[in-house]
Amino acid sequence: MKSEMKKNMRWWVPIMIAAIVVVILSWMEATDHYMRGVLGVVLPVFGLFLVGLWYVFLTGAPWRKRGKRFLVMVAVVIFGVGVLSQTRWEGSTGGDARPRVVWKWTPRADERVEAIEAATATGAGLDAGEIEGLFLDYPRFMGSAGTGELEGIELETDWEAHPPEELWRIPLGVGWSGFVVSGRYAVTQEQRGGDELVTCYDLLSGELIWAHRDGARFVETMGGDGPRATPAIDEGKVYAQGATGVLNCLDLETGELVWSRDVLRESGTGNLFYGKTNSPLIVEDLVVVTGGDQGPTLMAYEKATGAPAWKVGKEEASYASPQLVGMDGDERLVIVSATSVTGHEVESGDEVWRYDWPSVQGMPRSSQAAFFGGDKFLLTASYNYNNYAIEAGLPDGEVKVLWEGRPMRTKFSNVCLKGGYGYGLNEGRLACVDLATGEQLWRGGKYGYGQNLLVGDVLLIQGERGFVALVSATPEGYEELARLEAMDGKTWNYPALAGSYLLVRNDEEGVCYRLPVRDQ
Repeated sequence: MKSEMKKNMRWWVPIMIAAIVVVILSWMEATDHYMRGVLGVVLPVFGLFLVGLWYVFLTGAPWRKRGKRFLVMVAVVIFGVGVLSQTRWEGSTGGDARPRVVWKWTPRADERVEAIEAATATGAGLDAGEIEGLFLDYPRFMGSAGTGELEGIELETDWEAHPPEELWRIPLGVGWSGFVVSGRYAVTQEQRGGDELVTCYDLLSGELIWAHRDGARFVETMGGDGPRATPAIDEGKVYAQGATGVLNCLDLETGELVWSRDVLRESGTGNLFYGKTNSPLIVEDLVVVTGGDQGPTLMAYEKATGAPAWKVGKEEASYASPQLVGMDGDERLVIVSATSVTGHEVESGDEVWRYDWPSVQGMPRSSQAAFFGGDKFLLTASYNYNNYAIEAGLPDGEVKVLWEGRPMRTKFSNVCLKGGYGYGLNEGRLACVDLATGEQLWRGGKYGYGQNLLVGDVLLIQGERGFVALVSATPEGYEELARLEAMDGKTWNYPALAGSYLLVRNDEEGVCYRLPVRDQ
């Protein structure tokens, strides 16, 4: 009887199930398919379930033994369901979309509100202390130029001989906004319970100077709750847009409200799935923002009064921010929308050129169009989108495709450009691409779905798990120069570098370091 059972075991069944699971998971790791994170959890569990069915019904065991095995399998399933009933889904573990499952009794981010309020409710204001070291303003998303490329700073790259100095570390409310800096004022956005805040901290001490509150909360399971956009500072005013579309102008020194607009409600459009992530762009006397799930795509307000100036477009917005680009002597507003990339006149918003970039099954786009030389742009995204190098601003609004491929799948990070080469996070790994040909020259270390800035000849990488690294910006090959364990946990926020002052944050805390710089 035992010999007959062994003969009928059909071992090829579990082997085939395991092989299929491994092949699918391996294929997903080599692609940027949106569901790979979820399937990476579901497939192994489903595979084990199939193996259980095989063990019960297809091994040639007597029916009496099959019944016992079936009861054991049912008991295991009931136990598993019971364990799962004591958990909750709390966002994702990272940009790979793998669900983060925690015990039900794990404290929620909202439960930290009282502790955050107690830790930051000093209202200290600024003392007369002088800023030491190299200082430069960092007034907007991705730096003064909005390109992620910072000039006037030369960092020391040997952090063992010249270690960064931690100045302060404070708890923050949830959200994915970055810091902006002007003088001693460091401004960001955060969610505390049912309030969305614009907060201003002392760059040197981390003490709260002021906080502006709006009764608003954006909730989204996969990405997490709270504001996503980074504010902008211009001429003593802070311009900040929350995740639900509330656009505020605040006094930089006091936080006093100057004016406020509800962008989505006033334009009669709905919010995007992941909320409003675009950072306001200040151009001359205008504040430029994007729309929602239908037109208008692009809107401008008078920065002094908040009065509407113009609105254009009928397309759904993307998660990218408006940019100001100098093309052939003319400044153009450039925006990546859900289905196109367009250039506009500043004063009127009139469209000057268009490149149709169809959506891939409605998947999001977050990365900026990277401007390089003449009238050329590098367009990048993930989710099975191709990259494109295009030449825009040709006669009659014509746009020419220079090359296409997938050397840089940036998801929600951006590419920094230097000397004809692009550097960015390609599905979590740092890569270098030749802008002229689209050839990927190298693909280096794993940093996850973090962010990056170009500081002179080095890349400053904010790793997704909280660490900060310096990498040489050269097409010759990948070389990491230094690393700092700045924070723990998922970190999607853009870092801010105001001279030698590095501000990094995630949805739990903010930290300020003074980095070593070389004599200028």
